[in-house]
Amino acid sequence: MKQLINVKDSPYKAVGDGKADDTKAIQKAIDAAGLGGNVSIPKGNYRITDTLNIGFYPGLSIDGENWEGTVILMDASNRPIFRFNKQDTHTVTLSNLNLQYKTQQTKDGQPNSSAIEYTNSASNESGMYHHIYRKVRVTYATYGFNINSKDQLPIWGCKWEDIIMSNIGTTCFRIRSGQPVGKPMNMFENIKIFQNAKAVSSYAFDMQSEFLIDALDIEGWKNGILINDSGFNCVIRYVHAEHHVITEDYSSLFILQDGSYDVSAIDVSIKAWTNSQHTLLQGNPNSTLNARNIRVHSEDTLVGGNMSIIGTFRKAVVAGLQKGSDSDRVDSYTGYLNYVWNIYSVDGLPPYIEDGYALPVASNDYRGRMFYKRVSKGSDLLYLCIKDTNNAFTWKDITSSGGGVVSPHASTHISGGTDTIPNAGSGSGLMTSSDKAKLDKIDQNANYYVHPDTHPATIIVEDSKHRFVTDADKVAWNNAASGGGTTVKAEQLATLPAANADSRGRIVLLLGAVNTADATYVCKKLADNTYDWKQID
Repeated sequence: MKQLINVKDSPYKAVGDGKADDTKAIQKAIDAAGLGGNVSIPKGNYRITDTLNIGFYPGLSIDGENWEGTVILMDASNRPIFRFNKQDTHTVTLSNLNLQYKTQQTKDGQPNSSAIEYTNSASNESGMYHHIYRKVRVTYATYGFNINSKDQLPIWGCKWEDIIMSNIGTTCFRIRSGQPVGKPMNMFENIKIFQNAKAVSSYAFDMQSEFLIDALDIEGWKNGILINDSGFNCVIRYVHAEHHVITEDYSSLFILQDGSYDVSAIDVSIKAWTNSQHTLLQGNPNSTLNARNIRVHSEDTLVGGNMSIIGTFRKAVVAGLQKGSDSDRVDSYTGYLNYVWNIYSVDGLPPYIEDGYALPVASNDYRGRMFYKRVSKGSDLLYLCIKDTNNAFTWKDITSSGGGVVSPHASTHISGGTDTIPNAGSGSGLMTSSDKAKLDKIDQNANYYVHPDTHPATIIVEDSKHRFVTDADKVAWNNAASGGGTTVKAEQLATLPAANADSRGRIVLLLGAVNTADATYVCKKLADNTYDWKQID
C-alpha cells in the first residue's frame, strides 16, 4: 500500500493561501501518488492557473479535508480544473473538494471550462469507468462533468454522490459519447443544483447512457432539465424542481428517447413559462415509460400556456398524475392529439379521447386495448379493439350490455296503437276476428291457474350457458370490482387454461383463429363445486 501524500509536504509544498500558484505542487503530488496512490489536500484555498491532469492511475484517490474548506480555484479561463486523458482509467475517487472558477464561465466564451473533463486521443469502447465522486462542489464552471471527445469514449459504472452545482454556464453532467448501450448504468445520488437566473443554461443532464437519478433537487433552472437518447434501463426518482422558468416555446423538461424509463415521485413548480404547449416527460416512438406520482403546479398565476405531464412514447403506463390546484393549466396528457394512443392505462383505467376526435385505425397493435371517449352531450363511450370473423380488426362499442348492439324500440313497429304487421286472417293485428270470438266465449276463470310464488331450485336444469351463482361467487366478484384493482386488458390466450380453483375469477380473451371472432371467458365455481369457463360476451 502506497504512503499517503500530503500536497503541503516536501517536496510538493503547496501553499493554499489563495495567492500562490499551487498548480505544479498539486500536479507533482498526483503523479507521485500514481496508480493506487492517495493524495491529501488539507483545508485551504489552492489557486491554480492550469489543468491538473490525471493519467492512467487506476485506484488513485484525491481527498480534500471537506467540501467547503478545501477549495481549488482556477484563476484562468477556458480550461478544465481536472482532466482524465488516458483510456481505461478506472476506480478513481475524488472527494471533499470545492472546485471553483474565479469568474463565471459560459459555453460561448469558455467552452473548455469543465470542472472534470474526460478526453482521449482515439476512439475506445472501454472508456473510463468505476469512478466515484463524493461530496464535491462545483461553482461557475461551463460544465460540471464533461466528455470532450470527438471519438467514442464511454463513461460507465460511475457514481456521483452528494454533489452541489452552483451557477453552471451550460450543463452540469454531459455524459455523451456515442457508446453502445450495455455498459452498467451511471448513478447520481443526492444531487443539488442552484442556478443563477441570469445564466444561459442548457440541459442540466445531457446524456447518452443508462442511468439512475435518485434524489435530485434543482432550483432556478431554465427550460430542459434532462435529455437522454440511449439507455435500455433508466430510472428517475425523487426529483424536486423549484422556481423553474421556461423561456422557450414548446419546451420539454425531460426528453427520454430510445430507451426504457421508470419515473416516479417528481414534483415540479413552475415560476414562469411562455404562451405555448409544454411537456414534462417527452419520449419518442422508440421509448417506453412507466410513470407514477408526478405533480406539476404553478408558483404564481400563469397567463396563457399549458403543460401536459405525458408526451409521446411508444408505450406508457402512468398513475398518480396531479396538478397543484384546479386553476393550474396542467393536463395529464393531451387527449386530443396522437399522444394518447400509446398510453396504455392511467391509474389502471383506459385513457380518454376528447369528443369530436376519431379513434386510431384498428389494427393488431391495438388488439385488446380500450379507450373511452368523453362525450359532451349524452353518455361517454367505451371502445375495445377486437378481431372479427373476417380477420379484420375493429373498434367495438362495449358501453351497453349488448356489446354495442342495441335493439330497436317498439315504437318503430307501432303506429297509432295498432300493430301494422299483417296476419293470415281477415282481421287487423296479429289476432283474427274469429280467434277473438272464440276466446270471448270462454267463461271467466275457466282455465284459471295460480302460479306458485316460489320454486325449488332442483327443478331448474343447468347447462353451459345457464348456471347458478353462489353467494361466494358474488362476494368474490364484488370484492374484485370494489377493491381488487382495475384490469383494463384481459389475458390474451390461444386456448383456455384448466378450469380449477387457481383460475377462479380469471378473465381471458380467447384469441379467435382464422375466420373466428375473439371471445371473453370467466372461470367460476359451479353448484356441484366443480369449475368451468363461462363465455361473457
